[in-house]
Amino acid sequence: MPKDQTSKWQSDWLTRGYRELNKAWTYVHQHVYIKRFLFAFFFYSAGVQTVVYLASSFAKQELRFETGELIVVILLLQLVAIGGAFLFAYISRKTHNFYAMKIMIIIWSLICLFAYFVYEQMEFYLLATMVGLVLGGIQAISRSSYSKMIPKDHPDITCFFSFYDVIYYLSIVFGTFLFGFINQLTQSMRLSVLALMVFFFIAFLIIRTIPNNQMRNE
Repeated sequence: MPKDQTSKWQSDWLTRGYRELNKAWTYVHQHVYIKRFLFAFFFYSAGVQTVVYLASSFAKQELRFETGELIVVILLLQLVAIGGAFLFAYISRKTHNFYAMKIMIIIWSLICLFAYFVYEQMEFYLLATMVGLVLGGIQAISRSSYSKMIPKDHPDITCFFSFYDVIYYLSIVFGTFLFGFINQLTQSMRLSVLALMVFFFIAFLIIRTIPNNQMRNE
């Protein structure tokens, strides 16, 4: 493909992407509860993904885990995550998505608190079990809740999920940056993990302001 055609294709692709996101943002900006949900999602995703991405670094630096031991932790986490997803799907069906979400956010906060006091490898295995319990559930229920809040009959429903994904990746950048900044400032990964509780606290407060009837019953 000639260079000028490639540049034009890339420019068109970027323009289309911007229009898609702007379309979603325009709608979200006009609907306060969807906007609140996405703000909450941004904060608790920043906490969740930072814990997941940097757990191995914490285990190596603070608890002297070897690579083989970390593989066991990852396998344990994934196995428990399957059961956790089913558990919170059940809780969500019996109560409400937001109720299940608030329980999981509280558990994530406790994970950050407990991580500060973990000094033994066996304690970290227990912590990994807690992470697995809420990891799969919070991802599934977040997307499910969002899909029930956006308009079902919108002609371009994909733009809303593109917008959702952008917020998700921005939260990862924000969370890991803040974790690294606090770690650099304090020279303590434990304090960095503890600071992540603030993300979950903010998210919990925002979720509490969203009425249950903002989601469609499907």
